[in-house]
Amino acid sequence: MITFDEYQATKNLLLEASSTWPQGHFNYPKAALIFLILGFKLGLRRSEIAQIKINDLIIEEPEKDKYGYELKLGCVKQIAIRESHLRQLKNANAKRFLNVADF
Repeated sequence: MITFDEYQATKNLLLEASSTWPQGHFNYPKAALIFLILGFKLGLRRSEIAQIKINDLIIEEPEKDKYGYELKLGCVKQIAIRESHLRQLKNANAKRFLNVADF
């Protein structure tokens, strides 16, 4: 467990490192920042974060104009933590849907 102050300090360090990372290379600080936020704000375990798949991200419907054209892309609304062929959960209560907007 880390304190909020430790979270903020780490987040600021990773944001700074991410902004100066060379373009065209995998941005490790940005990936670490995502892990930090998901762990601290949503309470996810490292193993749960590492095994999130695209179909675990529940996207809200994109906003459309009267002609059906998308005005903006849909955002991630929820993250599903569920069992898969790659991941077994610790117990039945570990299956959950986390509302991203709450955090």
